[in-house]
Amino acid sequence: MAKKAPQRASRARPQKAKRNDRKNLPAPATAGAATTETGEQARNIRIRMYRHGLGDCFLVSLPKRDGTPFYIMIDCGIIVGSPNPNIMRDVVQSIAEVTNGFVDVLAVTHEHYDHVSGFAIAKDLFVPKRTKGKLAAGAVWFAWTEDPNDALATRLRRERQKRTQKLASFVAANQGARSSMRGVVESVDQVLGFFGLEKGKATQGTGAAMKVADSLAPVRYCRSSDAPTEFSDVPNVRVYVLGPPHDEKLLRKTDSKTEVYHMANLGAAHSFFMTFPDKDETRLIERYQPFEPRARYALQLKKTSRNQFGHDQEFFSGYYFRHDQSWRRIDNDYMGAAAEFALQLDSATNNTSLVLAIELVDSGKVLLFAADAQVGNWLSWQDVQWKLDAHTTVTGPDLLRRTVFYKVGHHGSHNATLRAKGLELMQSSELVAFVPVNHEMAVKKGWGKMPLKELISELAKRTHGRVVRADEEYKPTTSQGREFQKALAKGPKGNEKLFYEWSMTLS
Repeated sequence: MAKKAPQRASRARPQKAKRNDRKNLPAPATAGAATTETGEQARNIRIRMYRHGLGDCFLVSLPKRDGTPFYIMIDCGIIVGSPNPNIMRDVVQSIAEVTNGFVDVLAVTHEHYDHVSGFAIAKDLFVPKRTKGKLAAGAVWFAWTEDPNDALATRLRRERQKRTQKLASFVAANQGARSSMRGVVESVDQVLGFFGLEKGKATQGTGAAMKVADSLAPVRYCRSSDAPTEFSDVPNVRVYVLGPPHDEKLLRKTDSKTEVYHMANLGAAHSFFMTFPDKDETRLIERYQPFEPRARYALQLKKTSRNQFGHDQEFFSGYYFRHDQSWRRIDNDYMGAAAEFALQLDSATNNTSLVLAIELVDSGKVLLFAADAQVGNWLSWQDVQWKLDAHTTVTGPDLLRRTVFYKVGHHGSHNATLRAKGLELMQSSELVAFVPVNHEMAVKKGWGKMPLKELISELAKRTHGRVVRADEEYKPTTSQGREFQKALAKGPKGNEKLFYEWSMTLS
């Protein structure tokens, strides 16, 4: 039986990650240019959370052997419909300034607008080669779910695109719908915002944003089976890929009690989506009709002869098809399932999130960036492990136990932080939590429980008050919180609300 990793994990160098194709490269140990940071500031680990709205953008600074910073940027996006989307340009310019225009690793966790839209909105600020005032990258990391050479990834992407397009058709076809449908249409439209769609039409879509990121540097498609990554010029640091799992069943598990989303073999889902069939699906329409042809009535009744209706037609015409009798009809009620299907599609995409755990080898401390991972992704971490040498094995639960920084999943939603197999495993007395959320914007989108109050309360208890929300000023409520505040910085003078930044030492 493998030994559990000690608090001070072995510094044995792990094997290089496998190369699955020309782009599936291990992250190069490329050194960025010298920055304006020197001395104690450069020797600390710093984690910056941008406060630009409902979306994610983080910048992690790790000290290199020569005292200059090594930068890992994680995501760059804001939700569709935000009042000032161009704030993403300010974010990118801020990162370009502090990094001197170069991040060593750019990690893009999943294809949701609130995580990638900055690549499209500020497209001109991202460049493949270092340029003054712009931002380049040494390596780009995607989850394996973006790998064009992975059969499961390709199928999941195609099915997601297909269902997204059909939901967009539903929204476009039902603009100005009657009041009973309006709420459903608006709910679907809000969820489609995660895919860069608004009112059924593309804005600056996620696909275009992903292509910008893809074009910046060699791409690595990350898998939890990969050996942990070490960088030659960054001592005492390992980066583990915890998720997403290469397991279709777990990817579809988005709730803690049951699998609520399936990309295939959903009869009800097919019945809804057959409302907007592709040309190759028209032959399937009949299969998903709720009644046999002989038991159906056409919605547009025709007279059987002048001024004469059949008995049944006269009854339906008088009691169901008159304008003031529309409340009796249920012929479009199945459309109400659209909102639930949209949410399931959203959750399934969240579950493909790239999850990174950065281990500070000498101290054993871990920085956890969970992106928007949901239940199945979290559950998979219970079984992942990495054998570092003959005596040392690191496991997923071990990394959770040693976590001192937690980037809270999916803006603090209910199913993006597990309890017994998640937060309750984070046993460090030094735990700090950052929540990239904007509750006001979430309410406008119809997500009034984002973040979930019960989760925030539990985080506050386990962190001794060291919970930092992007949409609020941090106000310490405990002695630990007051001490923590000393290491918490804000944006530059005149733009203090641009970000929060926490500094910690390697020890």
